[in-house]
Amino acid sequence: MRLHADVESRSHRHRRSASTPRAVAPPRTETTGPADARTIAAPQRTAGNAAVARALRGPGDAPVQRAPRRSDSTDSVDSPAFRAEVTFDMQKKVLWDRVNEVHALSRNPGFRKAVAAFLEAVHADVRRAAGGETRTTEVDHGVVDAIITGLQHPHVLGHRLQYRWYVRNQRNEGFYESLAARAREAASHGSVWSKLGAAEPIERAQVGRAVVLESSVQGYLFNGLLFGLPNWSASPTLQALWKQLSQTYSRGLEGWVDAHVLEGRDDTSVLATIEWPELRQRIGRGVEGMNVVVYRPVRDPDRGVHDLEPVDMYQVRSDEDFAALPAVPGDQAWRDRQTAVDREQKTRLTDEVEPRETALDQLADSLEQLAATHGIAKEMFRFRLSETPANTPHATMDA
Repeated sequence: MRLHADVESRSHRHRRSASTPRAVAPPRTETTGPADARTIAAPQRTAGNAAVARALRGPGDAPVQRAPRRSDSTDSVDSPAFRAEVTFDMQKKVLWDRVNEVHALSRNPGFRKAVAAFLEAVHADVRRAAGGETRTTEVDHGVVDAIITGLQHPHVLGHRLQYRWYVRNQRNEGFYESLAARAREAASHGSVWSKLGAAEPIERAQVGRAVVLESSVQGYLFNGLLFGLPNWSASPTLQALWKQLSQTYSRGLEGWVDAHVLEGRDDTSVLATIEWPELRQRIGRGVEGMNVVVYRPVRDPDRGVHDLEPVDMYQVRSDEDFAALPAVPGDQAWRDRQTAVDREQKTRLTDEVEPRETALDQLADSLEQLAATHGIAKEMFRFRLSETPANTPHATMDA
């Protein structure tokens, strides 16, 4: 069923000046290619000072293990192998830092052991890819399953809860006792996306208690981390993990799920191949359906970037409904446009959406500290809705 858009244009959103510095860790992104698999955009930094790389440490006090240094040309700081090794070291540290922020994960020896084994397998693939080898490490599904098990522990519920909310509130009294109720509320207004990046759904999720895979505990941990690989398919282990992250996130959603898509249905996308099939199986058994919002990219000639304008909405409750969605053009012009939109939305996420959330967190912390000095309960200060209505089917509107 076609539904007309009842969402205002986002053209009024904050503008980023050309001089604004770029953030380091962009989110997961989709690119279009032969298999059109979703890939993760990694910060491919220049090698820089070798002393910085040597100073990087893994979890605890153990030094990062390096490949033996060689005297040939591949040892140059300008070589792909060296850059990949430095990127792996940096992003390994990022991952462990994120894990250590979540107390229930950092204190779980089984989860930590699984993450260490995962990193070892990915590191082997990084070295092989940098050396031009096509052979990859065989997936240890037991390791991937152990990571997912840790993320879905009752004291984590990482497929349903926002990472930032979790880290901010985990020290509160009664936190773990309240997780199940909070998770059910978040799951009733979840979002998925296709071909336009996570910035739009994450920005909407920040108002209230919604969740998007990339903002969830399990998605946030690994988001933006390619570990020096050219793409996620260069490591079957990384690919298998993200498939499980997408599947388990989709299985945890309830009610009406919002889907944000660029110009229509792409049958090779993660939405079409993993997320919608998971949701479809649960129609009438926890999931009511999917509200698909179709966006059109409109280029702003003054800023040189695209604004995303919602132009159509559809209710999807069956494979027939999904197949009836308008298909993306799929030609080279569309692929170029999608690549540009994806790149711009990564910048928007790291330069606008996430810093705004950080600023609100800092303001909340300051006000809570001020309130505490005057004996005022911190619950008096709220920067999010205390209750957020669950997603509902969008009302039909006549043209």
